[in-house]
Amino acid sequence: MIALLALMMAGVLGFVAQSHSPAVRATDPIPSVSHFWYDALPRDPASATAAYLTRVPAVMRDRGDAVGRTRYWALAARIVANLSAVLLFLYSGAARALDAAMARAVRRRWLRDLLFSLVLLVFVFAVTLPVEVCASYIRNRAFGFSEQPFIGWVQDYAIGWTSTAIFYAVGITLLMAMIRRLPRNWFLFAGAIYLALAFLYTAATPMVIEPLTNTYTPLAGSELKSDILAMARRAGVPADNVYTDDASR
Repeated sequence: MIALLALMMAGVLGFVAQSHSPAVRATDPIPSVSHFWYDALPRDPASATAAYLTRVPAVMRDRGDAVGRTRYWALAARIVANLSAVLLFLYSGAARALDAAMARAVRRRWLRDLLFSLVLLVFVFAVTLPVEVCASYIRNRAFGFSEQPFIGWVQDYAIGWTSTAIFYAVGITLLMAMIRRLPRNWFLFAGAIYLALAFLYTAATPMVIEPLTNTYTPLAGSELKSDILAMARRAGVPADNVYTDDASR
């Protein structure tokens, strides 16, 4: 019931936000400079940063500070929402009832753990969705970062969440198996499990996961493309093309 109410609340928040026009995307008022200006920057990082900041108008710095402050609030809200969802699932009796039902229906323990973790992750997804709508969808529209319709945002978020949840579920299943086999030393292997899954996720992201929600196309020939490739050559990066995606939609 709580999960369903949370999903309904997320839908109301999202569609109400969509009914209002997003803020106008702010223009970049920083004066452009040539690569000679960058080459002449001092080698000291603090001095180079100060030289760059003198080019950034105060209105742009204030806007960046405002975005940064909301990022901290969004992070705090996400932490509270995720912890609350897990604690609610564990201490409301739902976890015990689900484990008992799984024991009756599924014989293999590893499969039981896998299904249990998936149900838990789906519950957390549903309960935390209102916070995510506010922290990601509404917040980005308020600052003019996105004009994406709510349904499109939900679809992209669900695809990204699913790809991550698969790794989480596998990790939880492996961790539970390790706890049962090595009840005293399981924590010594927990980090290895995390690193292995993190490596696989990172390796799969650019070629498998990101294309699920973004379309990558070669950047058309332009001065910008020439500048990027020239910068790459100066940095020793063996690049022969530049790609763009529509993630900013």
